Amino acid sequence: MFLSRAGILAAFLLLLTVTQAGAIAPGNSVMADNPRVVLRSPGATTGEVFLTLRSLSRIPTRLISVLTNAATKVEIHGPPGPGNHGPSGSGIDSPSAPGSPGPPIDGLKVPPGAVVKFAPDGFRIVLQGIAPPLKAGDVVVLALVFDTVPGIIVRAPVSIGPSE
Repeated sequence: MFLSRAGILAAFLLLLTVTQAGAIAPGNSVMADNPRVVLRSPGATTGEVFLTLRSLSRIPTRLISVLTNAATKVEIHGPPGPGNHGPSGSGIDSPSAPGSPGPPIDGLKVPPGAVVKFAPDGFRIVLQGIAPPLKAGDVVVLALVFDTVPGIIVRAPVSIGPSE
């Protein structure tokens, strides 16, 4: 799904309004811990977002999209390497070459109480078409959109080098 930069900004504002207005039942939310954007080299036009999602919800949800003005395209990818599986109930079993992101997936189930890690050896959020170039210390603002709980705004600092 591709949105113009104006469309992404409008989605951010709507997401903030809905989240701040408490339009979803209290107690149903997801938190993001330790977000970061990793670029393999200075001036890279592709990067990866790593973070940990913690479901505080009593109902299942799905991460259905990630929006940002920092890239022209954002995809959620499955875990890399053969035999890797997603969290229990995610329905993910997609082999790929070790070290590279798994294939793009259409959203990610987040069961109630689950912890889902986006890490070099797991799920990844891939930013493509990064412009203008990002540098170490910059901060990328991301909107994580879920289907049954409020979306969240995440501020992820940029680092350059291995994704360790």
